[in-house]
Amino acid sequence: VTAQGIDSLRRASAARVVLLNVWASWCQPCLDEMPGIVRLRGEYSREDLDVILLSADDLSDLDSAVVPFLETMRVNFPTYIIGGGDQDEFIRLLDPEWSGALPATFIAARGRGESRTLVGERSYKELKGEVAALLAP
Repeated sequence: VTAQGIDSLRRASAARVVLLNVWASWCQPCLDEMPGIVRLRGEYSREDLDVILLSADDLSDLDSAVVPFLETMRVNFPTYIIGGGDQDEFIRLLDPEWSGALPATFIAARGRGESRTLVGERSYKELKGEVAALLAP
């Protein structure tokens, strides 16, 4: 997916809050936080929260590492692989202050102009607190 494609995905969401997580199969902290993300997705309605995963893996790892991990985690929401393209442009689009370190989670409230950038592994409790804060009236 291209940087422009990610921007389109974020804007197209019908949910009030969008959580976009950038991860990789070779990143142990990414793998460790994934059960919390899957759990969080299951606790909110599709009208309240959209979760989108973006794998930073190489396309060559799609069948050998990415898909098997997602199947093990029972991920049932949109997942993309970043693939080629200008990585600096991709980073700038998500957050110009982001170094590109993984895992990284971007949470945005539609229509409110509020967003959060969380770099590094986060617990389920931390992620839920951020989402709840953006869903609050």
